[in-house]
Amino acid sequence: MKSPIYTAERRHQKHVLETNRSGTLWIWVAVLMLVPALLTAVIVVVLTLAGVDMREIPPETDLHRALQNVVSAAIILLIAMNVAQSLVVTLVASGLAAESMRREHRHQTWDLLILTGQPSRSIARGKILAAFWTFRRDLAFVVVLRLGLVAMAYAFFRQINQDFGLESLHQGHLLILLALTILWTVVDSFMAVGIAVAAAASVRFRGVTLFVALGLRLLALVGGVIWLTVVFNTMAAAPDQVGFVVLGGIGLLVFAIAAYLSVIIAEIAVRGAGASANISQPISQTPPAPPLTPENIPNLSQTAESSSVKV
Repeated sequence: MKSPIYTAERRHQKHVLETNRSGTLWIWVAVLMLVPALLTAVIVVVLTLAGVDMREIPPETDLHRALQNVVSAAIILLIAMNVAQSLVVTLVASGLAAESMRREHRHQTWDLLILTGQPSRSIARGKILAAFWTFRRDLAFVVVLRLGLVAMAYAFFRQINQDFGLESLHQGHLLILLALTILWTVVDSFMAVGIAVAAAASVRFRGVTLFVALGLRLLALVGGVIWLTVVFNTMAAAPDQVGFVVLGGIGLLVFAIAAYLSVIIAEIAVRGAGASANISQPISQTPPAPPLTPENIPNLSQTAESSSVKV
């Protein structure tokens, strides 16, 4: 059963995206800028999965020159657009999540939301899931760009191993790396939204908490990049061992725990803003009148007699 908070917030954010012309224009500009990088990422992933090696192609052929151009463009486009798109999505996702909380206080609807009887858990998770759903397309762009960058790094490590006569890498290693990248991107983005909701729910210290949330978000992003780099190095050093798989699983578990903790912190922050921890009865529903019992009848008759005496 879907939370009413999630349904209402999702409907509102969808309305904002459909009616906001500046938002639509920004999306089209972003798409036009991302198209070359996305195509490059797809080409790199496909060629790497196919096991294409440029050194096996005669250098005087058109295919070799085309692949060289693709690789040259990929190095610039993928790195630049990965950094840019990751930062943009981080700011957009955090902004949407924080705005969903600020809007309640700005329009003075926060007290009404609390009076509906929704617990802090439903409010926090509804806000988080709605914001996460809203920027799902931008998240898909980030996933594709990161997959292209991972495929390019894999091809680089594979070439190094072949040049030094080390254990060669195969497509199975690449598939594992791609799966780790997808899961990490989704979990990391969900954690960013949870941190933003938690920071925005702290009304008294919102300026400080938002600054801390942004710092934690960038720290988590840098930590993820370092984690992937270590996984790459472990894989390249011992491709026939499962060490890089274990290291990748541990890293994903850490990020999953951090994402779950961000949701818990958001629930605590919402509770501190006045929401109840449990489901409460809406104030609009008045309790029913007590039933008429034999014990109440004498009181009623005595009240009637006293009234008649006074008259």
